[in-house]
Amino acid sequence: MAMVVTAAVVAGLVGVVGFLLVSGTDPVETVVGEDAADRPVPMVAIVEPPTLGGRAPLTDDRFTAAAAVMEEGLAAYEDATNAFSAFYGKPESRDVVVVSAVARPVASADAALFGALRGLIKGGLAVEGIAPVDPGPLGGAAKCGDAVDADGVGIAVCGWADEGSLGVLMWYFSTADRATTEFVELRGKIETRTGPAPVAAAPSSGDEAICASFKEVQEAHLKRVLDSTLEQGARLDPAASRVVMVTFAEELAAVAAGSSGPVADAISTMSSEAEKIAADEDPTRALQTNTRYLRAAMEAQSACGQ
Repeated sequence: MAMVVTAAVVAGLVGVVGFLLVSGTDPVETVVGEDAADRPVPMVAIVEPPTLGGRAPLTDDRFTAAAAVMEEGLAAYEDATNAFSAFYGKPESRDVVVVSAVARPVASADAALFGALRGLIKGGLAVEGIAPVDPGPLGGAAKCGDAVDADGVGIAVCGWADEGSLGVLMWYFSTADRATTEFVELRGKIETRTGPAPVAAAPSSGDEAICASFKEVQEAHLKRVLDSTLEQGARLDPAASRVVMVTFAEELAAVAAGSSGPVADAISTMSSEAEKIAADEDPTRALQTNTRYLRAAMEAQSACGQ
């Protein structure tokens, strides 16, 4: 079991690292620009608890070596303040929890969490039935789903992201339904606030409707990307990426139509840039390098408090 766990988790976290690096090294500053001084700076720390939910760390070389590889990848972020990866539990009792988390600025919790889950999928662990769950008092975004490894072992996967951290928890021999009963507790042992929690800006009353539609469109888009990734089992081919981006561009245009103001303008820019991305010979590469699209997305998400 250990070797299969190692391969899937390490490969998955390589995908997570790649996703976040293309988002920029200082996403908070990119979003708020000249207003950076007015936005609370996340005061978040990631700590390695001595036990996790009553489980002791696994100190076998197979587990510690895998954890070290994962931790090195997370710590490679220039703006990471701390990170850790570890295995806890008793394999002989069919009770193993894997955790990997990093403290760093995150521009969009939803996007970061999507990247983490997609990274696991690209690494060979097909996470299905992904659904939002209660993130607990630390806030941010949280989702859980179910997976099965190469040996047929059931795995519950939960991830969270907020303004200052990103983390993934995996319970072997478990299900998402069971894992959610202790997810908030375990996250609270790993992530701590060392200062006041930042308060997300709420959309103005005139933007509430467009922000609600924007959120629905984003969720539908992320679901299409995940579904397509599951079908292909790796990086989307250009044709599939093109279909996904064309649909997203059309939906964004519909959301922005008939509205005015900074939020509508940002969404309209996203739509026009999404069309350009879809027309590129390599839409996936174009998505990662189109700074106008990324900036507009972060502006719209920030203005909508997402």
